[in-house]
Amino acid sequence: MKAVMLYVLVFPLIILVSRPGRRSAPTESVRSTTPAPHGLSEILYAYTSATANNGSAFAGLNTNTHFWNTTMGLAMLGGRFLMMVPVLAIAGFMAKKRIAPAGPGTFPTDGPLFTGLLISVVLIVGALTFFPLSASAPWSSISWRAREVVLMKSHSKAPSLFDRAIIRQAVWDSLRKLSPAAVAHNPVMFVVEVGSVLTTLTVVRDLIARPAGAAPLWFTAWISVWLWITVVFANFAEAVAEGRGRRRPIHYARCARRLRPDAA
Repeated sequence: MKAVMLYVLVFPLIILVSRPGRRSAPTESVRSTTPAPHGLSEILYAYTSATANNGSAFAGLNTNTHFWNTTMGLAMLGGRFLMMVPVLAIAGFMAKKRIAPAGPGTFPTDGPLFTGLLISVVLIVGALTFFPLSASAPWSSISWRAREVVLMKSHSKAPSLFDRAIIRQAVWDSLRKLSPAAVAHNPVMFVVEVGSVLTTLTVVRDLIARPAGAAPLWFTAWISVWLWITVVFANFAEAVAEGRGRRRPIHYARCARRLRPDAA
């Protein structure tokens, strides 16, 4: 039983030993770029994934640094080899036990009762190990965001999604972004635009001389229209986001000056 409990505790202990102090690290390359408690979730997931020998991380956490590569590598080594010790101990204890024939008091391991108990133990142990900290970060993030929104609304008006200046510039930018050089940075939209051009050329060809066996003209034209709408709307949404992004620094600077007059 001691070896089993040691095996259960090794995994969370490696994560807890690796995690403390990462949010207050002095360098920007170590800290998470996500503000508020959600950064804690990113760090927790990164070390959990590394200890489980996966090694993935959220996009808000740049783990491609010497610090993260070293600490997550150590967590991966601990999760891979330290957990072998209690497992080998359990195997040794079981090897020393005498083999007893099955009888009326033998608990079958091939029935639904054992399966249900096994799944329940896995879920309960996993929930008790990760749920408290995993649940605290999202709720703290919600309260932190709510407080930030209240402060922002009470001191300054954020740029509206339907601001006329942003919409006017976004309409022009959505057409300007139809240039192949501008849309090439987005492979998906680039393929859609190529399809739009090809279907448009097909419509023009059918208007001039429609070959036998070709698709109905209305069908090809309808496909072309929807493809162009998709490209233009995607460009428009990107342009609106860029416009709001350009306005946000001004908005936050205004809020900072009103919340803290000495911060300029």
